Amino acid sequence: MVAIFRWIFLVIYLVGALSAPFSPCPDVFTYQWMNNSGPWVGLISTQPPPTLMQIKLDVYLYLTAALPTKYAGILELYEPKSIIVKRLMIGDFKPIKYVIQFPLTNPLPTVKNISSNGKTLCVGPRVFAPVVTTIHLEHTLYPPLDRINQVSPGGAQVGPPSQNGGATRIDLSPASVEENEECGRATNLNPLIIGGSNIERGSWPWLVAVYVVDALGIKFHCSATLITSKHVITAAHCVSHDSTGVLTEDSVLLYLGKFNLKQWTEPGSVLKQATKINIHPDYNRSIYSADIAVIQFEAIKEWTNYIRPACLWSRSSKIEPFLGQKGKITGWGHNIAGIGKLQIPHSLQVPLVDQEECIRSFPDYRHIMTEQTLCAGSRNGTGPCNGDSGSGLLMLNTDTWQWELRATVSISLFNSTSQTCDLTEYFLLTDVAKYRYWILSLME
Repeated sequence: MVAIFRWIFLVIYLVGALSAPFSPCPDVFTYQWMNNSGPWVGLISTQPPPTLMQIKLDVYLYLTAALPTKYAGILELYEPKSIIVKRLMIGDFKPIKYVIQFPLTNPLPTVKNISSNGKTLCVGPRVFAPVVTTIHLEHTLYPPLDRINQVSPGGAQVGPPSQNGGATRIDLSPASVEENEECGRATNLNPLIIGGSNIERGSWPWLVAVYVVDALGIKFHCSATLITSKHVITAAHCVSHDSTGVLTEDSVLLYLGKFNLKQWTEPGSVLKQATKINIHPDYNRSIYSADIAVIQFEAIKEWTNYIRPACLWSRSSKIEPFLGQKGKITGWGHNIAGIGKLQIPHSLQVPLVDQEECIRSFPDYRHIMTEQTLCAGSRNGTGPCNGDSGSGLLMLNTDTWQWELRATVSISLFNSTSQTCDLTEYFLLTDVAKYRYWILSLME
């Protein structure tokens, strides 16, 4: 009798595991049991527009349960972005497929509404239950721009790499920022080493030194990340004062291709004055929320071995899939390698840490952490410090082998005894991925 009940329980378990809710529009949305062992995921198939344009997919789901955490699932492309882009560029407008990773395996969410560029594709029946949570997931695919032997929107002729010292003619309009094959790739392939080791010049060509001009002269102030031929991203507190607000453009200098801070002039480096400073409108200096700024300058004409852009983040803006993974921070600041002030940049790999773990480690962080804040660090005495504010945390996209900017350094704790940063604790960064649309809007 016991054996019979065990078999009944096993059959019920298998039936429950292998069944899924009804889809109101199976031509658009279906459930699929992944890898024959689970978990369930959602598959979406949409027809792209007949012309190249931005494709924004919005998915609303019902869940008859409360979410235990802020994690609401992930909506991402089923195929690598590079494959879809190449297909669209040759006029092959096959359906684009997306996959949804659900926040819970039981119960599974059901469809409320799916739309593409505002056009409704699927509507599900209303759900009635004691607890109903509505989940909203979105994904935007920007149109590709074939730049080879084409005239850019600004009228500049672009073409294949020249033979002038590895320089490449560039065109980085907002569209080409999205599909830029030049970004995130260094010509010097010397690997960066864990533990705050020296880097070779040219191995991190998107690193920019930010200088400030004041009554005492010109001094190194912060770091920034080059993302186009005329834009860098840094921390808002690097270009603002408590009393006077935003620094004036003529007081901010950007040194592209900079390596040794002791040498004011270096072959291959370019000094630019800021022409426009954009601080995020939600920036709050008291708690360092929205601590991000985009600085514009007169565009450079070509990429070189020492000056190249990083890629903007192209993957999911959710942090959960990347927790525990390591990103790379490079800068000239104090203690990035557990030593004093640096004259040449050092690089360090640091893991991303769950916000709850970060707050458990230092409870006061709960007063300043937001959904746009990332926590990172190894708590081993190494990490970013004075001079590293604004430095980018970049992660390698192994689908394209390009380095993408995920965050910028914002806050580290202060040790009153040593009078320097307390790198036995985690530090905070601003999640650039959450500000992607604001950044792109500044480039239009």
